[in-house]
Amino acid sequence: MNLGQGRWMVRVAAGRDPRTGRPTQRARRLTGTRADAEAALAELRTQVKAPRRTTLSAEVTLNDLIERYFERGSRLSPGTRRTYESLWRRWITNGIGQRRAADVDAYDYTELWQRMSGAGLTKSTMNSAYSLIKGTYRAAAKFDEFEYNSARFEAPERPDPYLREHLEDHTLRTIITTAADAEPHWPLLIRLALATGARRGELDALRWNALSDDDLLAIRNSVDFDKRQMVLSRTKNDQPRTIALDAESARRLRAALQEANAAYVAEFNTAMPMDTFVFANDPTGLRPVRPDALSKQWRAICDAATIEGVEFREMRNWHATTLDIDFDYSVESIGRRLGHSQARSATRITQRYITTARERDKRMAADIATRIDGIELVTG
Repeated sequence: MNLGQGRWMVRVAAGRDPRTGRPTQRARRLTGTRADAEAALAELRTQVKAPRRTTLSAEVTLNDLIERYFERGSRLSPGTRRTYESLWRRWITNGIGQRRAADVDAYDYTELWQRMSGAGLTKSTMNSAYSLIKGTYRAAAKFDEFEYNSARFEAPERPDPYLREHLEDHTLRTIITTAADAEPHWPLLIRLALATGARRGELDALRWNALSDDDLLAIRNSVDFDKRQMVLSRTKNDQPRTIALDAESARRLRAALQEANAAYVAEFNTAMPMDTFVFANDPTGLRPVRPDALSKQWRAICDAATIEGVEFREMRNWHATTLDIDFDYSVESIGRRLGHSQARSATRITQRYITTARERDKRMAADIATRIDGIELVTG
């Protein structure tokens, strides 16, 4: 392409990105004559056609790639990793996993989905297996420059959309009332879950120093346990955030801090460190309650309240739906508060320059608090 004044750009099609399947190009700018541009174009074509370097042999199997994927320390949460490893051992290792990685094609995927479907596995489970395989190939393409034709991927059917019923006020009232007789941390935990819409692991990872003097709550981590060892990771989709907390929720969190500090002083004769966990299961505050233990306690609360089919994450759904239906906030604003990776306005760059987001978030916190207070008022 002649850019004028002796400037040129030459482009060559470089096939498809093995990670995304999208067409790619190689380009080069130069200054000179048409002959110089033609020579640069020929050189670029030679570079594109040259075989890519790879650290893997042609005989590498899909099992080998998956092993490398796990050994490489891929950024998977402990729960996701356990799910992937279970699917690999049960459905992939002795089947498609034994195939040469470069030879796996749509037929192999179709056969795998038929086997899993015939065994009664859900579409969600099959899509988890597909995510493992696809992530494995993408990691190999990134780290090992392993080439694979992404057109060979054959995804299973997508799960049917799960239409949740919005939690009704009387259901929440019953849960809140019943939780008062459960573990001491539950009233505060439910209040924060409804007020922030945070995920279970994010709430479990909260520390006392997460709340600022101006009632801003920092959500930086998520917690899980792997073989009884605590794993503190970044939030899902690497979206740490700071959100506004309403005045009443902030007051309760500070009151809980005073109680926890008094108990700590009585036990250890020193002030409690502010980086200890809010929802801890030991006097030192260094070890949070296990997320799976929270889920069991939640189910026990719901059973005691004779409420069926309500999971802990329904409070996150209630938060989002209430902001949408009752107060008509935009999906982008709600998504940013919830920490969704795709929550943005027109572009990511535009979002960086929005200076009114904090004030809007404070209004959202206050609005959601009015709904929670109205529910709790009846229970009181």
